[in-house]
Amino acid sequence: MIGGVVVVAVMAVGLDLLVYFGLRSSAEDDLGRVLDRQVEVARASVGVGPEALAEQLGLLGVQATVEAPDGAVYRSAPLEPAAGSGLRVSRLVVVAPGERVLVTASSPDASRRLRRVLLLGATITLLVVALTGMLFRWVAEIALAPLDRIAAAARRTTSGRRGERLRPDLPDTRLGQMASAYDDMLDALEQAVAEARVAQARSDRLEKASREILETANDGFVAMDAAGAIIDWNAEAERVFGWARDDVMGRPVADTIIPPELRQEHRAGLERFALTGEGDYVGRTVEVPALRRSGERFPAELTVWATTFEGTHTFNAFLRDITDRKRAQEAMGRLAAIVETSDDAILSTSLDGLVLTWNQGAERMYGYPASETIGRDLVSLIVPPGADDQVDRSLEAVRLGQTVQRVEVVRRNRKGGLLDVGLTIFPVLDADGNVCGAASVGRDITEERWIAAKLDATLAALESALEDAKNRETGTRRFLDDAAHQLRAPITSILACAETLLRGTTEAERDRLLTAVVRQSFRVSRLMTGLLQMARLDQGQAITRKPCDLVVLCREEADRARRESPDIEISVTTRGERRVGQPDIDPHAVTDIVSNLLDNARRHASAAVSIVIERSEASVQVEVHDDGSGLPDGMRERAFERFVSLDDQGGSGLGLAIARDLARAHGGDLVYEAGAFILRLPVAATTGPAGTAVSDAPNLSEQLS
Repeated sequence: MIGGVVVVAVMAVGLDLLVYFGLRSSAEDDLGRVLDRQVEVARASVGVGPEALAEQLGLLGVQATVEAPDGAVYRSAPLEPAAGSGLRVSRLVVVAPGERVLVTASSPDASRRLRRVLLLGATITLLVVALTGMLFRWVAEIALAPLDRIAAAARRTTSGRRGERLRPDLPDTRLGQMASAYDDMLDALEQAVAEARVAQARSDRLEKASREILETANDGFVAMDAAGAIIDWNAEAERVFGWARDDVMGRPVADTIIPPELRQEHRAGLERFALTGEGDYVGRTVEVPALRRSGERFPAELTVWATTFEGTHTFNAFLRDITDRKRAQEAMGRLAAIVETSDDAILSTSLDGLVLTWNQGAERMYGYPASETIGRDLVSLIVPPGADDQVDRSLEAVRLGQTVQRVEVVRRNRKGGLLDVGLTIFPVLDADGNVCGAASVGRDITEERWIAAKLDATLAALESALEDAKNRETGTRRFLDDAAHQLRAPITSILACAETLLRGTTEAERDRLLTAVVRQSFRVSRLMTGLLQMARLDQGQAITRKPCDLVVLCREEADRARRESPDIEISVTTRGERRVGQPDIDPHAVTDIVSNLLDNARRHASAAVSIVIERSEASVQVEVHDDGSGLPDGMRERAFERFVSLDDQGGSGLGLAIARDLARAHGGDLVYEAGAFILRLPVAATTGPAGTAVSDAPNLSEQLS
């Protein structure tokens, strides 16, 4: 805007000067013409001469000065002293042949008019310049408003705030194009800033992650500059070398972790790298001795690489304390020697069962030299046919990282002989901790197993004999206790009756007492018989089996029971399509069982007792039913205990116990189910002299029925 105002002002001044000089030139021309006429008039009126000419011009009203050739000056009237104060013109006038004079005339009025014109022009120029400035300012405020917006947006952007978009209404104009270009610039700038921030954030995260990796690395990290001074030091380096990070920053590496005898070599290597860019350790992994803060030396694995930025070298190194590795290598060497000289068969395989290693113990045990086994399938070498699945299970357990502890297996040697082997199988891990194979330690336990079997058999026999002795002793004690308890009551009753009879009684009282003595004597007799039978059973009484007509046996016992209880109806029937035949049983024992069951049924029956016999493929079943109230659920097993009588009807409490023991001595059982006592006996068919199955022949009772 100021430049425009200056241009307008210069143009106005130039115009004023042009007008002024134009008017002056015109006035001078007019004044010259007037002077020429006056001079001619003056010459015509008087004689020619400088002085006369001056006087005549004065008379004519012309202020003039006449300069003679000899230098004399004649004035017609006083002229204004300032040369530039008025309008002046000069003429050379010939007053005589060969003689000229200089006539100078001035016009003060013209000069004053020219000054007024010049003043007016200057005033107008100032007004024009002022108006032009005001107009330019107004136009600038309107026209340059978008530029103000651009400037304001630029200032906001510079201050860090998000730049506003101008979005011009007239994008095709120059200012609109400038505003659009500014918007595009802001978009590009903000995108660049966003990308820069993302890159910075990524760089920060990368730097943080790199720092975390370095700080959590299992290797010590040491960085040094070209002069050998430490510029970085991680936590593992602190642990390995014993120096805190703050204590080593800026210290020479040579004086910190390098043994004294290697420090000069280290400095020479730095100088050589600075000159040639090559170093003995750069780009390599080597084993070197290192020094802790305490002065302790230890073996370290060193990896060094160099970086160069703007001509400056930086050296970075990872160091790992390999003391444990060295010890492990030494231990592995000793272990390898032990494995190789062990008497046990120690070998390893891949997870597919291919042999990888084979020690001398395996050579001696299986007869194969190592050269014939490496790379071959273990199963085809030493596993007998049919045991493949056992090897597969062991390898599957090893794949899961499990150890198969001390299993006894059968293996085959080179000659085909079978060996009993005690085997332990464990997984082999690679450097990453993954299972890569299986190793096994085997020992020939054939002789050991034979000796152990003999010892186990002897020990089992001794334990069985001891157990039998204990059981017999326990049974004898229980038998004596139960017998004494059961015999005490009837014997006491007999003694009481005998004492009463000795004191003398009436005849009726004597008969009653004698009847009681007889009853209690029978009770004692039954008890003694049951006790003797139980004693024989406890001592392992043998069961003598032979073909027996079970239906006839049951009917005979039913006839006996009818004679003793004529008021009770007793029946014997068979069930099913299969014939009972002659099962292989002990007739005396089964007779005792059926007799006990019938006696028990008669004591509890109201009017009827039935025996049902049924034969199956491998057993025979005898059911004894009565129409009594039956046993409650809670007493069904207790009824079979010794000396347990669930009523007061004269039972000894031994019948059912003896019956069950006899049934179990047959390999069968006696139970109470569905309101009946059921005897189940396993049977086997016997053959007669001609080879025919006796048990399949119909017996007499079945023919008659």
